[in-house]
Amino acid sequence: MREYFGSLAKGQVWLFVPQPALLALTFLRYISILYTAPIIVALAAIWGWLDYTKKTHRAALELLTQFEVLLDDLGRLNFEQGGEAEDNRIVRLLDIVPPETNTIGPENAAATMLRIRDLFLVFQFWYFSMRDKVRIMMRKGGVLLDYDLVELANDFVEFYNRYLDRIADGTLRAVSKQELVNSQRAREIFKNFSTNLAELRGRANAFLKKLRSYGYSISGMDVRALETDPWTDSIAGNSKAD
Repeated sequence: MREYFGSLAKGQVWLFVPQPALLALTFLRYISILYTAPIIVALAAIWGWLDYTKKTHRAALELLTQFEVLLDDLGRLNFEQGGEAEDNRIVRLLDIVPPETNTIGPENAAATMLRIRDLFLVFQFWYFSMRDKVRIMMRKGGVLLDYDLVELANDFVEFYNRYLDRIADGTLRAVSKQELVNSQRAREIFKNFSTNLAELRGRANAFLKKLRSYGYSISGMDVRALETDPWTDSIAGNSKAD
């Protein structure tokens, strides 16, 4: 509302130009003051509203552009397969590391890994739906509403946190810890994923904080960190054993 009154004042300044003409017509008794005064006030209010909506719309488009970049980076990290040597998706571990059978048994381990693969396809569809929605909104920027941006941000937080829990941490819990720690390729995948994820998480939480500072009613939750680190857990386990 403060921004609106600022724009309203600006509108009154811009409308100063026709005021002398209207006043002259009033003094010459061509137009009554009862008509000129409402015209000036109405034009100032209209200008103020248009200027205010233009500013807020421009800010929303800038935020949407930043969100699109964030979403694209999330997709590259989790859903772009590339060549076999370049595939650093966390779900790639399901193909190169055998399942953990010491605690849940071979059949349950295989079922868990299959469930993660199926869930991954669900999340992949969810991601592309969200990305397509952003691109449609970018093309139809003239009708962008604050509600759309809030809905997208809340959807992003829910997607990110659920993906980490069900897919990323789920994968690390499902595969054999010993084989995972001993595999050079698995170490490379995990290091690449965790490093890029930490950078992405920092940017995502900064973006959510920015949205809240602009007055958007975003969920109070932030995107969370990866909880499972097999190498740290292995070192801690060895220390306790000693």
